[in-house]
Amino acid sequence: MKIQNAVNFTHRLGINNGFVLRDVSLMAGYMFPGFNQPLVLTGALKQQVNVRLAETTKWWIDITETDGLQRFHSGFTSTIYVRFIHALVRHQLKKSERWDSKTWGVPINQYDLAMTNIAFSNVVLLGVRALGIFPNKTEVDEYLHFWRYVGWLMGVEEKWLINKESEAWRMIYWLQFSHPASDESSAALGASLSKEPFFREYRHFRPLQQKLAYRQHLEITQFFIGKKRMQSLGLRTRPASWFAYYLIMRNLILYTGAKRSPKLNQYLQNQGRRMQKMGLSLYQSPNNKNPSKQLASMHQ
Repeated sequence: MKIQNAVNFTHRLGINNGFVLRDVSLMAGYMFPGFNQPLVLTGALKQQVNVRLAETTKWWIDITETDGLQRFHSGFTSTIYVRFIHALVRHQLKKSERWDSKTWGVPINQYDLAMTNIAFSNVVLLGVRALGIFPNKTEVDEYLHFWRYVGWLMGVEEKWLINKESEAWRMIYWLQFSHPASDESSAALGASLSKEPFFREYRHFRPLQQKLAYRQHLEITQFFIGKKRMQSLGLRTRPASWFAYYLIMRNLILYTGAKRSPKLNQYLQNQGRRMQKMGLSLYQSPNNKNPSKQLASMHQ
């Protein structure tokens, strides 16, 4: 019941969840080079950013489907596959002379895995609050329970899994001491992610929508991390975070009203999930008849 309630809550968040994951969790994570090195040393950095983002989005869509985490369903099998890939990459990098264990520690180690889990859970809760959505205690507890289970499936040891938000903030505070300062990999990955909208397959007014999305994502990132950190990620700063301000006003009206209107609450859940799946479709060519296999190698 907790997992299904968390899935419903995720659907209600709609595009807000995707904005926080992409523009805060992922982008801000690039400031810590220890996270970046597996991408650099395995050659994944050279892969087009839209392909990497599509694979992650497809996995996220799978695990947040109704019954997606049931044994042998798509979310469950995708997560086990990612766990296997992590183990394989960890084994190979530990043997590599290019891996600097004194600086970066064990590749894809337990702390880094736990921090990735926190990026998908606690950072999202912080982010949606900043954007005008205020979940109640039950929703928070169920959401953290969902991500504890996903983290456990991914191979995170139980002692690193979060039971309450205060534990996550403590671990986030430790992050600044466990990773070296931002380097060239931070700027390379940040700049690459910022240009991802120009790969999107919008059906109408494609160049205009690509440019608009590019600016909107930069404004959300700037709203959360500030102009100084934007520069360390190789990002162009914006005059103001107008799109973030728009989302705050929109969300305050809609989600406050939904607390008093079951009909509006259900609409947000249904429409939110439709928008989340539409986000994945932006990476899919209209001529491709089986887009999920083209985009997410974990499903092939």
